[in-house]
Amino acid sequence: MFYVYAIISGSGNGPFPEDGILPGIAINSVKCCGLTAIISSVPADVFGENALRGLLEDTAWIKARAIAHERVVASLMPRHTVLPLKFCTLFEHLDGLAVMIERHREALETTLSEIHGAWEWAVKLFHDPIRLRQWIESLPQAELTAASGRPGTEFFARKQNERLLVAQMDAAIDQCAQESHQRLSQMARAAATASLQSKALHGRKDEMALNGVYLVAEGCEMALRNCVQALAATHAPHGFEFVLTGPWAPYNFTRLHLGETTEADPAAAGR
Repeated sequence: MFYVYAIISGSGNGPFPEDGILPGIAINSVKCCGLTAIISSVPADVFGENALRGLLEDTAWIKARAIAHERVVASLMPRHTVLPLKFCTLFEHLDGLAVMIERHREALETTLSEIHGAWEWAVKLFHDPIRLRQWIESLPQAELTAASGRPGTEFFARKQNERLLVAQMDAAIDQCAQESHQRLSQMARAAATASLQSKALHGRKDEMALNGVYLVAEGCEMALRNCVQALAATHAPHGFEFVLTGPWAPYNFTRLHLGETTEADPAAAGR
């Protein structure tokens, strides 16, 4: 079986990391139709359909293999335009890989042209509910309900005011996320939003409000950094925090599925 990490234009002869998707597994390249696939020969008793199905329920195994996958892809980035493939893109035979590349050659070449000279950057926006609430409560609250002093009125007024406060917090979060994504998108060749991550996945105590990804041309990274810093200066006092990471291979801007077997992509999801 053959595990395919990425497609690059031209030829790719390394150097590659010492280990591929598994320890001791070598990394090679195979040329087809003017493109090059970065591959490893892998054992069927690990990556065959039945064996793999069980391993994909092992979170620790997936995490280790996803890191190995991304390490190989990252090793290509300084020298090549890299079209990363999804985690566990597999072929039984090299002939099947060649057929698939030939079938999708036009789309592959178009995508490589679109991402040439650019890398993916990620901006995650988090908010601290306590600090955000404190900021909202410090604002003039003209819409809050006043209690009349009658029995029970104060209770219902507090409930109504709490609902209004939560609505204002939600509106502030949405506005910050939308305006931030719009400004960051202006720094990029292309932009998208990924699914918001849970605390268990992103590992922070605060809530995520934006998971933005941006395809940024080489030489424009400083403009993106400056934009993030300006957004942080504006919104940090309200309980918001921006986290910029990259550069990454453009996983979110190369959505081609080539494999005879292609599983979910934890390599991209955990960034």
